[in-house]
Amino acid sequence: MEGQVMNLVRSYINQSLAGLKKENNNFDFKRKWYDLSMTNGIYEFLKDVSAMANTIGGDSYIVIGYDEDKNKFYPTRFEDSKLNDVNELMGIIAKHIDRAFIIDHFEIEYENNPLSVIYIPNSHDKPHVIRMHIQEDSNGNKKTFEQRIYLRNSTGTKLASRADLDLIYHDRKGFIIEYSVAVGLTNINFGQNYSELWMNIENVGQRTIAICKVEFSVSVNENLHVFSSAESYTQNNTNYHIRHQPIRIPPNDIRSFSLRFTISKDDNQYIHHDFNALQKDRLNVAFDTFAITMMNGKKLHVSPEIIG
Repeated sequence: MEGQVMNLVRSYINQSLAGLKKENNNFDFKRKWYDLSMTNGIYEFLKDVSAMANTIGGDSYIVIGYDEDKNKFYPTRFEDSKLNDVNELMGIIAKHIDRAFIIDHFEIEYENNPLSVIYIPNSHDKPHVIRMHIQEDSNGNKKTFEQRIYLRNSTGTKLASRADLDLIYHDRKGFIIEYSVAVGLTNINFGQNYSELWMNIENVGQRTIAICKVEFSVSVNENLHVFSSAESYTQNNTNYHIRHQPIRIPPNDIRSFSLRFTISKDDNQYIHHDFNALQKDRLNVAFDTFAITMMNGKKLHVSPEIIG
């Protein structure tokens, strides 16, 4: 996939340098990274990626580090976003947008100029709505706009109209969903050395899935992040290693099991409550990311529902 993205980006830049304007509904150049430590940077990022995801017409790309108007490079790296980990991009989307969608990030070079590429696959679950869009002026005054749906409009973005939404829903009817899941969490336990999640996963896609990896990051009271990757699961009182014996779920079927995760970030910051205690202590638990990787390499990002 990365090679395909690199070839496409190089081709577009070559044509741009030759005088052809390449920005369109599915391709955008940015001079510099969004500052994702700031309110305006976060919501500018959300507006752009959701507009790409909502636009009909295939996969989309945002290339950061090149100004098409000036045909000039501004070397950039992911670190310029002020985030620590690329997985936090999905966390921002899941936190602020209904119907979280998948994006990916690549670091490439064009003639020794480092560039970042945000890849947004065509979404079958549009429209994607920014629940609360906040704009902040230089004096710190904020304006709040609820339920914003954006679309690409040639080289910019626009608010979706009624006619745009009709086209989006019409496009969804003809979209065959190969891989899609719904996740419900019935119990959560965070310990010193591992965490365990009890869950139901329903395969709502058209093809059988074989899950070989599950990852998540969680926030508690908005200030604690625990990143975990599943190593084993228990089904029908039998333990399995998830990489050696993937979880197979046919279409329109549900599997119930528990997953055990090793906690891998900030060894001194663990949560010592099971789900009921978390509820009792009124701690606010939110999953920033929840990703399922299948044996074919495809990754699904989902928003689990806590039903315990």
